[in-house]
Amino acid sequence: MAMKTIWTEEEPEFHGDFVDFDKMWSFPKPIQAGGPPIWIGSNSKYAPARIAEYGDGWLPIGGRPGEGTVDLVKEACEKSGKSYADLDLALFLAPQSPKELEEQLSFGYNHVIFGLPSEGRETVLPVLDKIVELKERVLI
Repeated sequence: MAMKTIWTEEEPEFHGDFVDFDKMWSFPKPIQAGGPPIWIGSNSKYAPARIAEYGDGWLPIGGRPGEGTVDLVKEACEKSGKSYADLDLALFLAPQSPKELEEQLSFGYNHVIFGLPSEGRETVLPVLDKIVELKERVLI
């Protein structure tokens, strides 16, 4: 909330439990109204409540099992009055297996982010070709 205050107010001031500052100036302001979206990357038991409270999106790594699940995020949004439909869900380090990707997408992810090796073009280009093939097979 402190960052949103800095991004949206001319002379922001914030007094919270963990962040506390008097009037200040911060320029330039973000171009996006309200500032950039806040994405929560955790998959802990605390993630659903935090996403519902101040997140615009959720980015769990690989959709791997953890204490945060899509169902718990939906439940937390319902409790807080936040619209789950307004959240973006991104699958970070998406699987490159069609079956695994389809399974993960069935949970409601609307963005996928694939990892690439930190190598030269000889290694990276074939991986990109596989991702394009996967996109055409699963995502379209």
